[in-house]
Amino acid sequence: MVGLVQRRGIFYYRRTIPEALRPDMPFVLASAAPGVFSEAAPVTLKGSRAGREFWVSLGTRDADLARESARHLDREADALISLTRRRLAVHTKPKISHLDELTIKSLVATFRHRKLANDESRRRGTQPLSQAEFTALGREIEAREAELREANARGDCGATHFDLDAMTTVFEAGLHLEFGSQADRGVHLAFVEAELDLMTIIKDRQNGATRPTPSFIPTETIPTTQDFATTPPTQKPDAPTVETILEGWSRDHQPVEKTVYTFSSKVERWASFLAERGGSFQTATLSDASDWKLASLATRSAKSVSNDIYAVKAIYSWAVANGKCLRPRFIRLWRAA
Repeated sequence: MVGLVQRRGIFYYRRTIPEALRPDMPFVLASAAPGVFSEAAPVTLKGSRAGREFWVSLGTRDADLARESARHLDREADALISLTRRRLAVHTKPKISHLDELTIKSLVATFRHRKLANDESRRRGTQPLSQAEFTALGREIEAREAELREANARGDCGATHFDLDAMTTVFEAGLHLEFGSQADRGVHLAFVEAELDLMTIIKDRQNGATRPTPSFIPTETIPTTQDFATTPPTQKPDAPTVETILEGWSRDHQPVEKTVYTFSSKVERWASFLAERGGSFQTATLSDASDWKLASLATRSAKSVSNDIYAVKAIYSWAVANGKCLRPRFIRLWRAA
């Protein structure tokens, strides 16, 4: 497995950090927390050194345990690299110090949906939460609500400043907010209020109630830096093809020929399944993902299906991180069986 190294019997996770991202990675590592790092996981990238690469001892000689831990760390690394890329892209733009209420409302709507969808993803994966995970989630929710209530009472926007969903929302909108400005404070205080309001739904879910995430169709386009400079928006280019995405992934990761062939065949199998039901790689839904897994299990072993899912998820992660695809709701749901 790429990224898994054994030294004197102990397995280590190793992953190279793209050179362009190395100066910004320490900041993202120090600031990111909810949604990136799992406090319950035996190993994490939190607190790791970020020079040329991630290098973490998995603390085990067991190959199966090492592979599972490495896949968990890969998910963390994907999120960190994605955040750093977005931060780097946004921070090349002029800073914005003021935002109108309509723009803030649009950002809050996106943030609310992302927060609920990610919470739902944790509960509706291919495997149920373990008792330990469920108990830890309950403690996390209780602590988070207390933090948000205090922040809201004191008018402190710091509670959401480095939240993964908050950072992703702002970065994907292409907004470079000047730290401490009216825009920065207004957006993150609105996020505090929104997340506190969502706690009712999240606690209902924790208590066993079914509270689906509402459908979300943006009705307003969030202004970019160019919009504030009165530059007319450009036409969004056609979505990249699966072949283009595979080529980009292969160019960045430079895997061996066998891995390229294996991943390509699995992604093409997924794309063919979607095409048969009138969908595409870009428009796939949670229902598509669930149906594909069930259909695959009818003719293939659980291990083969697990490998299929791992490969497709890796390609989606690269596509999302490089702006070739919007984040599918199911990308964090798929776990290797």
